Amino acid sequence: MPDDLDFRKENGTNAAEAPQTEGAPKETPKFVVNISDEEFTSIPVGDATGTDGRKPAKKKRGWLRVLITVGAILFVCGYMAYYALTGINDLTGMGKYDSAADVDIPQNPSIYAVAKLLGRAQVIDRPLVFTVYAKMRGYTAKFTEGTFPLNSNMSYDQILSVLYAPVDNSQVVRLTFPEGITAAEIAATLEKAGVCSAADFLQVLSGSVDYGYEFEQMMPQNGLRLFKYEGYLFPDTYDFFIGEKPESVAKKFLANFNSKVTSDLYDKMRDMGFTLDQALTLGSIIQKEASGTDSMATVSSVFHNRLNKPSAFPSLQSDVTVFYVNNTIKPALQKTNQEMYDAYNTYKCTGLPVGPICNPGIDAIKAALYPANTNYYYFVTDSLGKYYYATTFDQHEVNIAKAKAASANVHGTDAGN
Repeated sequence: MPDDLDFRKENGTNAAEAPQTEGAPKETPKFVVNISDEEFTSIPVGDATGTDGRKPAKKKRGWLRVLITVGAILFVCGYMAYYALTGINDLTGMGKYDSAADVDIPQNPSIYAVAKLLGRAQVIDRPLVFTVYAKMRGYTAKFTEGTFPLNSNMSYDQILSVLYAPVDNSQVVRLTFPEGITAAEIAATLEKAGVCSAADFLQVLSGSVDYGYEFEQMMPQNGLRLFKYEGYLFPDTYDFFIGEKPESVAKKFLANFNSKVTSDLYDKMRDMGFTLDQALTLGSIIQKEASGTDSMATVSSVFHNRLNKPSAFPSLQSDVTVFYVNNTIKPALQKTNQEMYDAYNTYKCTGLPVGPICNPGIDAIKAALYPANTNYYYFVTDSLGKYYYATTFDQHEVNIAKAKAASANVHGTDAGN
C-alpha cells in the first residue's frame, strides 16, 4: 500500500479494533487519506467527467466518426451507382461512341481471355461485367477462331452472337490498298468488292463526320480541299463486311492511321515547325515522286531545300500534283473549279499544296520528316526509275537531256517549266 495512504493507529492498535466506550455508537471503520493541506490544495479540480481540468473529447470524436462513416457510405454508393450505370451502357452499347475494331480470337480461349481482348480493342469497357454476363447467358461453348469486325456501340448480345457464329467467308472480303492510292481509287475498289457505294464513301470523306480522334482537331478547314480525309486513309490490308456502312469502313482506315502515326512523329513535326497536315501533304508528294524507299529521303531533301528558300524557289513544281488535278479532281467535279485546281497545282501555288494528293505509307511520312542532307534543288527521272539530281538550273538542264535520252517519259521537279 502506498506510503501516503494508511490506517490511523492508536497506541499501535488499529482504530477498528480499539475498545468502544459503553453507550457510544459504534463507528464504521474509515479509509483515511493521509495528505497535507498544501498537497490537497494543489490538486487540480476537474469537472464531473474528469480530474485533469480538460473537457472530454468523446462527444466530438463520436460525431467525427459518424461523419466519416456516412461519407464513406455515400462514396461507395455513388461509385456503385456509377459503375452500374456505365456497366449498363457497356452491356447495351447505348450512349457509346462508334469505334470499329478487328478482333483476333485465338483457338479455344476462355471467356475471360476473350473479354480482355475485347477490352484492349476498346470494344467493351468492363471485361469483368462481360465475363459474368456471358456466363449467365450460358455462353460456355467454344468461341469461333478468326478475325471479327466489331464495334464499341454493339451490345454484349450482338458481340457474343458474332463471336459464336460460324464465319461466313462469303460475307467478309479482304482488300489490300497500296501506298500512294487515292481516296477515289479506294472508293472504286470498295464498290467493286461490294463493300459499299463509291459515291457514299466519298461523301463521308468530304462531309462533316467526326470520328472522335484527336488528330481530326488538327485538320485545317479549307473549302478548296477535294476530300477532307485524303492522306489520312492509311494504306494497308483490311477485312470488310459486304454491304458495310461507309462510316464504319472509313473508321477502319482512320483507326489504323491513328495507331501508326505515333507520338515520336508528332514530336518531330513540332520540332520542324510542321503541322500534321503539312507532313502528310509533303509525304504524299514524296510517295508519288519516289520510286521506292531508297530514294525517298533524297527526294524529300529537294522539296525541303526549296521550302527553306521561298524567295528563290516559291513553287515546288512537282509534276505529280498536276497529275492529281487532271486525273482525280477534274473527273470528281461536276463543274470547273480553277481555284481548286490552282490550290493543288504546285506550279501555280506557293509552297505546299492545299492538301495531300494521295494516302502515303509510313515510310513516305517519315521521309518527309527526316530528309537527307543535300544541296539539291532539282531532280528528274527516266522511265527506268533512275534519278538525276542537280543544285543549279544549268545542271538540271543537262540532266533533263540525259533522262530524255534514256526515256521519252520524264517527270520530276522542274523550276524551268
